[in-house]
Amino acid sequence: MVTKLNIMKYSCLTTLLILSNMSEIGAQTVLKVERIVVSTAVEERRPVGESDTFPDSVGTLFCYTEIRGMGDSTTVSHVWYHGEIRRADVQLNVRGYRWRTWSTKVIQEDWTGAWRVDVVSADGKILKSKRFRIIDTDGSENEVDTTLN
Repeated sequence: MVTKLNIMKYSCLTTLLILSNMSEIGAQTVLKVERIVVSTAVEERRPVGESDTFPDSVGTLFCYTEIRGMGDSTTVSHVWYHGEIRRADVQLNVRGYRWRTWSTKVIQEDWTGAWRVDVVSADGKILKSKRFRIIDTDGSENEVDTTLN
């Protein structure tokens, strides 16, 4: 009987240790951006018209992001930059281990040149960035001067 009691105690302690380690692993989960693309649309939760270059007549662009690693709810932001000018900061919810989300940005025809979207965690860390270009459809791309005078 003493042996059976010791086995039960050992079994309970082992179970508690395993559960404790599992909760620690969950607490240490790190967000990871598995995929980030810029596209002309999102249909059925998938990006359509992916590219690194878009015409100035594109109208609206989508930044599509697939995120992994979050067990609990959190937020990320898509921060859209034209050169070094911040054009938009869109907060998005992340509610699962594998989460797909996207933001949109209306692109003015005179906003040609280099762009990027940073995916930023709730604590302010840049998780990943995506660069792309808007080109002038008549072929003479005008770079925007983003330097401060």
